[in-house]
Amino acid sequence: MARNIVCRDDNRHELVERYLMGGMKRREKEAFAVHIKSCQACRQQLKESEAMLKKLQKAARKAGWSEGDIALLSRLYERQGMFSHVNWRLVVIISGTLFLMILPFIWWANQPETKMKLLFSLTPDEVLLQETPPTRGELVEPFRRFEAGEFDRVILDIEDRLARLPESDLFQAENLLGLAYLFEKQPEKAVIHLQKALALVVPEDEGRLLWYLANAYLRLGDRQRAENHLQQVVKKGGPFKSQALYVLQRMEILFD
Repeated sequence: MARNIVCRDDNRHELVERYLMGGMKRREKEAFAVHIKSCQACRQQLKESEAMLKKLQKAARKAGWSEGDIALLSRLYERQGMFSHVNWRLVVIISGTLFLMILPFIWWANQPETKMKLLFSLTPDEVLLQETPPTRGELVEPFRRFEAGEFDRVILDIEDRLARLPESDLFQAENLLGLAYLFEKQPEKAVIHLQKALALVVPEDEGRLLWYLANAYLRLGDRQRAENHLQQVVKKGGPFKSQALYVLQRMEILFD
């Protein structure tokens, strides 16, 4: 039977690194995969580690590495017997060039805007759990495209229909349009439409819109507005309170 995973602040980075880079045996990896579904902190750490790995792979390509050696970056650990050991062949390969390659990444990762963007945690699946699909009207097709991840088509569809929508559909249209822009990595436009949706939202759904806006400001690298909206989410309570608290704690660690 796979053992339970217990993560703490002092072991989370190591757990995620071993999970991502081949340092876990099958049962431990299966247990961690189960654990990460319910652990926001580990999911966020995995997202940050995957982003760093992609940056290293990109830098390696620019430096002229072969695809075989680049692939080794995602297999830093290799299992030998009962223990996980560092792949020393890989260490020798990268030791001469890694320092020069990682310097630009260290500079990039320590920029305040970069730190904010790495805290972005909203996913389409999370949104779909909260949103009620329209059953009739002009927004049925755009919502179906949103479910399929066709965010560029959602934008085209709703922008084309927006002027002729009845008032009763405006909230859902602005909300969906803002989220589509957000997942298309156009946070400036996302903020405009999410703010319009916030002005139309019923009080019980306000926390959800504030959470969406907080993530848009994280994507923009706007610390002040992100913190303000996260604090409002905490005050409102609801399903996103714990996630907002987590992001606020991470911001405090990153910037203090």
